Formats: sequence, structure tokens, C-alpha cells
Amino acid sequence: MAYVSIGDMAQSFRFRQHNQQLKTTLARLTDELASGVQQDVGAALKGEFTGYSALVASIARLDAYDTSASVTGTFLSVMQTTLGTIQDQTAEFGTTLISAGQNGDSAALAAAARDGAQRFAAVAGALNTQAAGRYVFAGMDTATRPLADPDQILTALSTAVSGLSTADEIITAVNDWFAAPAGSGGYGDLAYQGSASPLAPQRVSETVAVAADITAADTRLRDVLQGLALSALVAKDMVPAEAALRSRMLETAGQQVLSASSALTGARAEVGVAEEATAAAKTRNGAERTSLETARLGMVAADPYETSTALKAVQTQLETLYALTSRLSGMHLTDYL
Repeated sequence: MAYVSIGDMAQSFRFRQHNQQLKTTLARLTDELASGVQQDVGAALKGEFTGYSALVASIARLDAYDTSASVTGTFLSVMQTTLGTIQDQTAEFGTTLISAGQNGDSAALAAAARDGAQRFAAVAGALNTQAAGRYVFAGMDTATRPLADPDQILTALSTAVSGLSTADEIITAVNDWFAAPAGSGGYGDLAYQGSASPLAPQRVSETVAVAADITAADTRLRDVLQGLALSALVAKDMVPAEAALRSRMLETAGQQVLSASSALTGARAEVGVAEEATAAAKTRNGAERTSLETARLGMVAADPYETSTALKAVQTQLETLYALTSRLSGMHLTDYL
């Protein structure tokens, strides 16, 4: 009988190779038992990837919509909060201005005018609010701050009313300046720096796109600034010092602020509708994604019984290999001589 011998080094190499293969298999089976998913997707699908690929593509698309809905929801939330802050700044202040204007008391006039100037700066600052690094009220140009500095706006406005001597003339000039379209040297050129185009509707699901299209050029926001600007002009002595003129300006400022603040309710309602649509789309996307993910996992699921049985077998083989290696390593030629 012929014998084929294997050298010690070759035998050691074979043991190491078997050991590595068993460890790799053990790690794979352990992962599959823990995750419930087969690592070899091709084998699980028997080469039929069409349906599986469609599910993966649908899940990826839903993930993209989910990201869009999250970003859009944050954007709308910041917009809603800012509009609420502006309305809080103006809801009751209009009455204060009217009262001060009708009272005619110089101290009350001065106090109300100063308050109006502060609120003008606060509202202008609020309209420069950002969400995730994007200016909320800048339209398509979200990288550009929508409003110039409050003092810069008032300086431009003071030029528009320079030389006017009656309250009606000044009020008309201020109204015209704020209403002037871009290219006319008014609000659209010297105050608003954002895009003339509102932000495009954002798609948050397969069938839903929501708009966050209110900009600092919106008439309702212009009207708020316009009323507050009248009182700021008085506070900063940019109009004649005549008491009757200033009383008339503050009374008109109060009326404009009240009207504009009321109109903001409509703007906030628009944003609220968009917020609700975004939240609903996000919920639907989540439910659909869960369903698709369940179907995807079902196609590549690892049978727990078969996996645990195979795992036990590999463990036994590994233990046997360790025992055999230990036994062989303890053998000496002298034991057989």
C-alpha cells in the first residue's frame, strides 16, 4: 500500500485555512441569525433581482421625500414662528400709536414714536431670519439677506420725504415708497434685497408639493413695516417738529399697523396649511416605507431554524478542529520509537 505524506508546514497551513473558513462562516451565520437577513442577496433571490431592485428604488425615493419634508417642515416652522413674532409685535401696538396721536401729549408722542422705531428694527431683523443657513423670506435667493439694515432703510426713506411739510404729503410719500415696484427707487430697490421670484414649491411626496412662498416683499409685510416706519421717522426727527403733524403721522401709523397685523393672520394661515400638508405627507411616506421595507426584508430573510442549525454545525466543526490541532501539536516522534 502506498502512503502519501503531508509535511508539517503544509498540514499547518491547511489547518489555518480551515480555521479561517470556519470563522468566516461562523461570523456570517451569527450576523444572519441576529439580523434575520441573508448576507448573500443573490443567493437568497436566486438571481431574480427585478422585484427586489424596484423595492430598493422605491425606498430610496421615499427617503429622499422624507428628507425634503423634514427640511421643508423646518423652513415652514421658522416662517410661522417669525410671522407670529411680528404679529405679536404689532397686534396691540397699533392702538397705542392711535391713542398717542389722538392725545397729542408731547411726552406720549415721543414715547410711542421711540417704541415704534424699536419695533421697526425688530420686525426688519425678524424678516432676516434663517433656517438651516437659508434666509426664510428671501424667495428663491435664500443665500441673500432679504432686508437692508433698518437705519439704512430709514435713511433712504428720509430722502423720499425730504422737503415735505405736511403730514398728508409725508404719509403719501412713504406709502408710495413702500409700494414702488423694483426699478422705481423705492422699497423694492433700497430695502428688499431678496429674489423677485418666490421659493419654488417643494415636493414632499409623490403627489404633494408645498409652497413656502412668502417673502419680505409681500404686501402684508410691507404694510407692517410701512406703519412702523412712520413712527420711526418721527422718533428720529426725520420730519418737521410740528406737534400736529407728528400726531397725525402717529395716528395714521397706528391705523396702518392694526390693518397690517390683521392681514398677517391670513399669511399665517397659508403657512399653517402648508405645514399640515407637509406633516401629513411625511406620515404617509413613513407608513409606505415601512410596508416596502417589510416586503424587501421578506425577500432576503434568513430562516432562523436553518441558520441556527448551520451555526451549531459550524461551532462543532470549529471545536473539532481545535481539538485535532491541539492533539497533533502534542505528538512527538519519541513517543513512537
